[in-house]
Amino acid sequence: MKRFNVLLLIIAFTGIVAQAQNKSELFFTGLAERSVSVKSFSGDFLQKKKIKLTDREMISKGTVRYEKGSAIRFDYLSPRKMSIVVGKNDLKIITPEKTTTYDLSAQKELSALVAVMNDCLAGNVKGLSKNCKVEYMEENSAHVVNLYPLPGNTSYPYESIVLLFDTTDYSIKEIILNERSKDITSYQFLNLKLHE
Repeated sequence: MKRFNVLLLIIAFTGIVAQAQNKSELFFTGLAERSVSVKSFSGDFLQKKKIKLTDREMISKGTVRYEKGSAIRFDYLSPRKMSIVVGKNDLKIITPEKTTTYDLSAQKELSALVAVMNDCLAGNVKGLSKNCKVEYMEENSAHVVNLYPLPGNTSYPYESIVLLFDTTDYSIKEIILNERSKDITSYQFLNLKLHE
């Protein structure tokens, strides 16, 4: 009788693991298909930056535009008006006073951040998996992807990244960047309009 119960437990556990893998595969396949069809999107964002050193949270709001293979643009409306425009080779910070341009080939950490943001916004989890261990789970309101740097990858600027995708159209809902400095930056995306 004990062997039968153990056998039932093994079969049940195997079924649960297979079902979880199937959900994961379905999500990544759906995300990849959707990512191919979406050429750009626009909407609003809410950025929260929790700084461990000061134990403060800074909140910024604005609009975001993403064009596949071209640019990401964050237009901050509060607390300060400014824009961050990320191109293929550079990042520009535009304020009313001046524009500062950073060459991404000369800025390793900034280049890593830009690559992560590009892959996150494009739904390109495969691009992220080159440097990270990828874990998937489904919650009631989102597909959740957790990314952890591979062992020995000390140049990666994050301890982990959490991506939340909409359960119906696979659009990005939130990106949470857990930095090695223990600061946490999150981007919530609202009112997104996908353009195919």
